[in-house]
Amino acid sequence: MNQPTYLSALGRDAAATRYLQWVEERAQGRELTEEPDAPFLSVLMRTQGKRFEALKEALLSLEAQTDGDFEVILILHRAAEQDRQTTEALVASLSPSMREKVTVRALESGTRAAPLNLALSLARGRYITMLDDDDLVFEDWIENFHKGALAHEGRAIRCYAMTQFWKSNPGPNGQVCLQAVATPEPTYCTPFDLQKHLSENYTPISCMAIPRACYAVFGISFDEALTTAEDWDFLMQCALLCGVFDTGEITFLYRLWQNAETSHTLHQNDEWLKNRAYIMEKLQAIPYVTAGCGSWPITAGDTQEPYVMPQPTFWFRLRRAIRKYGPLRFPFVMLRKIVYRLFG
Repeated sequence: MNQPTYLSALGRDAAATRYLQWVEERAQGRELTEEPDAPFLSVLMRTQGKRFEALKEALLSLEAQTDGDFEVILILHRAAEQDRQTTEALVASLSPSMREKVTVRALESGTRAAPLNLALSLARGRYITMLDDDDLVFEDWIENFHKGALAHEGRAIRCYAMTQFWKSNPGPNGQVCLQAVATPEPTYCTPFDLQKHLSENYTPISCMAIPRACYAVFGISFDEALTTAEDWDFLMQCALLCGVFDTGEITFLYRLWQNAETSHTLHQNDEWLKNRAYIMEKLQAIPYVTAGCGSWPITAGDTQEPYVMPQPTFWFRLRRAIRKYGPLRFPFVMLRKIVYRLFG
């Protein structure tokens, strides 16, 4: 890379010099191509087709958006034939204006990250975001992202989110009824804090709209070596490149399921911690933090001392346990563990 004079004056090991080298190495001469009719936002979704009612509600919440400048890339990942047909029928039942926004593809291989990377490769929007098949967005979700991007072009745009406990109940004729069992809580309603995000994720990825250039030009994608937390890894690499603008608006509902299969029930705590350590090592390899994303710079990992992963806080473990067992079962589960430890 041909360095400007002021960077030569700083020296090759200066943070700014090393950061620009990192950026150029990531870009590798790629350029961003945009189609004339490309939408503002590409919404990436993955599903196995097992949560029909939740997916139906998620798609309906997208259909109700006040800003229609978006597309949906829906990837059926390792879906059974019946679930695939049911999902395709659901998409076909949408209104014509919504149905034409949705692209459905099937993928039969790969980890959790694989369908997101396939969706990334198909996305045409200037910005991209991700929506799980069991969450809900408010009507101004895309409008809020769009306004933020127009005012702060090139930044990752971040909204706030509420969390709420839900249950899946059996209904008549084999149907499933989804029920909210608690009031919404403002769990993710604080400004983006870079230092906190470097050790734990405080932003559901559906709260962030990210410039597609992060993928198309700089090659940032979802790491398929990860079995959990692939969204945090992707989000942080993009945030460190683009910076983050907080809109301060609540536009997303993150549903916490008490009796349904989620990533927190499928994967053990040790697996989460292992993936967390791997992600933090990747973040340490980035030599500099861009302006507008916080004030704490990351130095490149030149030290000979081994990296020691910080242990999760008490509140982190408590929150995860409550999510896993539910607020009603949690006290009894903890009591049983205490008795087992005391009396064997």
